[in-house]
Amino acid sequence: MVLTGIALSLVLLMTSPLTSGATSVELSSQDVSHDAVVLGWTRSGDGERFLAYVLLMDDGTGFREVHVTSNIDQTSHKVTGLKASTDYSFKVRDLDKDDKEADSNVVTVRTQAAPLPGFELPTVLVSLTLAFLAASWWKRRKGPVEGRTPNDPSSMEGSDAKLRG
Repeated sequence: MVLTGIALSLVLLMTSPLTSGATSVELSSQDVSHDAVVLGWTRSGDGERFLAYVLLMDDGTGFREVHVTSNIDQTSHKVTGLKASTDYSFKVRDLDKDDKEADSNVVTVRTQAAPLPGFELPTVLVSLTLAFLAASWWKRRKGPVEGRTPNDPSSMEGSDAKLRG
């Protein structure tokens, strides 16, 4: 009978999931640029035992801490200083007061390509549009009447000076 109880306990221990005691949080990426990412996570469920969130990043060399907060209500963080067109993996570790921890899911993001240096697309479009309009106007405008100087008001077609006489 004693042997059966030990065997049953051993089977239960082997088949039941081992839990850390801390509450696991769900991580997601909210915004990705060429040099930064904003990550958000669900709030820890155990406010009484909560100690800290630790945001971990892996840039291909292993996970390392990039942010720690003891504010249970802080559920997002912007990681800056990233390289363009690079893969990064992140996870959040929820620590409790009993030194127990639980990791979130791992989120992998790829930063965007670096923007073109020196100018922004809207500025270029405005400049090109103005250049096109100026060239079109120049081609369509009527020049001065032959034999008169450009500063002579009577040389301008349709000018008031011509009408006056």
